[in-house]
Amino acid sequence: ALQMYKIKCTDNNVFRVQQPLGFLDPKASVELKVVQSAKTRPDENKHFLMFLHQVSTVEEKNSKKDLFKIWKGDNVADGVTRVQAHFTEEPKKKTQASVRVSVSKNRTKTEGASTEDKKS
Repeated sequence: ALQMYKIKCTDNNVFRVQQPLGFLDPKASVELKVVQSAKTRPDENKHFLMFLHQVSTVEEKNSKKDLFKIWKGDNVADGVTRVQAHFTEEPKKKTQASVRVSVSKNRTKTEGASTEDKKS
């Protein structure tokens, strides 16, 4: 089924997510950019990203409704996946990680969702 998603993070001063809201067609995936923007290394085991999704309709996707308004209020997600962020060294510059999200049978699957430095 068509899914609508929202990406939340523990601290907007630490992370920036490009494309935090959107729609995901069945058997499709979307690549998101997560940028760690803190000037110093964030506390370990404190931060995570949360992927919320819910069944949507083609009418909602094709409508001009603001997704921010749809997710506000009493709207409850059908599924939630939390992904822990790991930091391995002091950032010399903003660190960027790509995250691929796909949903099948109301389960969220994430790949490459760590902001961990690939050198380690």
